[in-house]
Amino acid sequence: MLKNLGMLLLVVGIGIAGVFAAKVTPDVEAQMVRKHKAALAGKVAGAAHKAYCEGLAEAIKAESSDALTELSLNDDCTKKEAPENEETTGDEKVETVIPSYVGVWRRNVSPWDKDAESDVDTFLELMPTGKAVLHEVAKVGDARSIRAQGPYTLRNGYITVSLCGVGKYIDIGCSASSFELNRDRLKITSSKIATGDLDRRRDVQFVLLERTEHQVRKYTYLQEESANYLKVKEAGEKVALSDELKTARQKWLGRKATAIEAAGEKAGETGPTPAGLRFTRWFGENGPGFLVGLLVIIIGALTSRHAIRQEVLSGQGGENEGGGAVDFGEMLQEVRLSVAAHAEEMKTIHEATPADHQRIVDFIDHTKLKKIELMVEARMLLEVKYGVAGYASVFGPFSRAERYLNRSWAALVDYHWPEAQASMETASGAFADAKDALDALISSANGQEPVA
Repeated sequence: MLKNLGMLLLVVGIGIAGVFAAKVTPDVEAQMVRKHKAALAGKVAGAAHKAYCEGLAEAIKAESSDALTELSLNDDCTKKEAPENEETTGDEKVETVIPSYVGVWRRNVSPWDKDAESDVDTFLELMPTGKAVLHEVAKVGDARSIRAQGPYTLRNGYITVSLCGVGKYIDIGCSASSFELNRDRLKITSSKIATGDLDRRRDVQFVLLERTEHQVRKYTYLQEESANYLKVKEAGEKVALSDELKTARQKWLGRKATAIEAAGEKAGETGPTPAGLRFTRWFGENGPGFLVGLLVIIIGALTSRHAIRQEVLSGQGGENEGGGAVDFGEMLQEVRLSVAAHAEEMKTIHEATPADHQRIVDFIDHTKLKKIELMVEARMLLEVKYGVAGYASVFGPFSRAERYLNRSWAALVDYHWPEAQASMETASGAFADAKDALDALISSANGQEPVA
């Protein structure tokens, strides 16, 4: 019963420790999510581009048109050949400039607004791709959620945002809000989807936050990629396409935009977290649970070991003073005597016949199967009764004897009688050494002097 309880604790402890050991910190998890989202979005966009290009190629075959051929080049369905005289150098690369209004804007409500009290902070992120995303972040717990998203435009100092979603401050489907852009502030001037008194909501402002290193990397990538994306998109709008081909192109452009955004999030990474910091963060979140699992494992192991020891010791009879090791010793004595007898017999045979070879082979097979394997399975008795050192003192020569017995068997199969006879003699001596070591252990356990 106690042994089963120990084994159960081992299994439970391994499960608990494994669960917490497999957990990653939020920053590492975010890196993994960004990586896989970018890879998946890229594959999806690639599949949509391939399908669109196949349809465009069919259209070019059916109707030879310069406009379609040019569109194929523009949309990378046909690879462009670089001019031979074109030379590019790294110094000619123009530095990407991020527009001043691109970034994260935090909602800032006038202190006298009764609706200002909230358990969340609201952020409006304007991206270089022309997309706006409304986030809500819980003040307690740092839980982030996207409430709405959609395109935005900048004209005459006003930013018009078309958001689709459901949120606490912007709701009722999709509609537009206008913000007056004044340096680092956005002031709402009108909103068709704001609830309550519109005059009061004129006091709602969004303040531009300082860009983080992650955002600078992200926006730089998006600024470069979105510029190319918009050129490709606008060029295709001038070409007359069939409804089917137009749908395929729009699908590809939509998937491409998603892939650019996902790749931008990944491009914003500042590099892997140092190992020491990563371990500190992991231990801070998962360390207590992992230590609990480790403690359960230790308790289970000690409980099982104690139960096995008690089980082994309680099963020894009173007549055999050496305990379980005496049974092991009796079988070891039988093996020692039989091996010694065959070793002496093999000395007297100078011209061994095939029958002699087979007879000794059969003896070795029987000894290994019926006796040595049983003694190996019973090795736990020695370790429990006499400890690791006592176990090693016996099984050191015992293992050597087994190896030479196997060597004798191999020599017999190869009909090499001298080597077989020498190996059998060595095995006999090793079994004798193992028996002497066991006798010394038993005598020492019984408080007697070892027999010389």
